[in-house]
Amino acid sequence: MVDHGTSAWIAGFSAWTFTGAAGRVYETGLIVLCLYYSNLIGLLIVFFFTCQRFGAMRVVTWMEAVRMRFGAASEQFYTWVKVPLVLFFGGVGLNAIGVFMSAVFDAPMIRR
Repeated sequence: MVDHGTSAWIAGFSAWTFTGAAGRVYETGLIVLCLYYSNLIGLLIVFFFTCQRFGAMRVVTWMEAVRMRFGAASEQFYTWVKVPLVLFFGGVGLNAIGVFMSAVFDAPMIRR
């Protein structure tokens, strides 16, 4: 069985974490770690708040909580509103990868 918490945690990582952060540490030293550690307090507050609420509601994912608290119609509405946003952000992410690869391999991006 897939652990939903682990997959949500892994999904939070980005290319910047593995490439940009390493470059920043090389340029500035360990000061960039303050960026990560400054989030720790807020993440812990959200973690404990979410664990308490999800434990009381007996749910694992946030969409289960939406369905349980506001009904199936609210879950469907939120899902269908989110679909275009996810597609848009996916396109932005793919464009960013295309620009990066174009610069790395000195290949022109064709715009039509």
